[in-house]
Amino acid sequence: YLALAINFDNKAHKVYTELADVSNQVQTLMNMAMVYNALENEQKTRLYFNKAFEAGRNLKNDSILSIVYFNYLLIYEHSLPDDSIHYYTSKATAIATKYADTRALIALSSISATHMIHTGKPKEGVNSLEKVIKQALGQQLYFASLDMIMTVADHLMPLDSAKALYYYELGLNISKTNVYVVYERMFTEKLYHYYSTTKDVLHQNYYAALYIKS
Repeated sequence: YLALAINFDNKAHKVYTELADVSNQVQTLMNMAMVYNALENEQKTRLYFNKAFEAGRNLKNDSILSIVYFNYLLIYEHSLPDDSIHYYTSKATAIATKYADTRALIALSSISATHMIHTGKPKEGVNSLEKVIKQALGQQLYFASLDMIMTVADHLMPLDSAKALYYYELGLNISKTNVYVVYERMFTEKLYHYYSTTKDVLHQNYYAALYIKS
């Protein structure tokens, strides 16, 4: 499947190059970077991101670049220094603001909040991410909210299990309602794992059955 995706994007990129359609060239280059990341090919992931950045440098309608910067941050947030995080976040935020791209702005806020959690500012990061989750749900960006919900719950579990369970259950309900099957299984597994360490047999059995069914 992933090999087919690369082949498709490569062919599409050649067509867009012949048409001098730079915006879609950037899109296909980014797509290939994301696929190579899924294949765990670090060298080609960076190569195609760099090609996407280079191709988009002189775009007049640069809305696609906010998505490129976001996906780059999503992959490399753990390894980039703070100044690079700030650089790419600022550029993406400026573009998303220009085009009033609410979805991108919320996603970028989640990157900043997650970075705080991972770099010694967990309280501020969790508080910020909880606010972003409320914004995402208020905009009905249910799919976009799920990774944020998982991050908050995972971080809170050793500190406040009741609050963590609230977020796992929230994520599970969103997943079930919207038929996000992969996320439904992930949240179910988290809940089963927690209750399997307790004496709450009722919840153990409930989430075990749900996990088998999912």
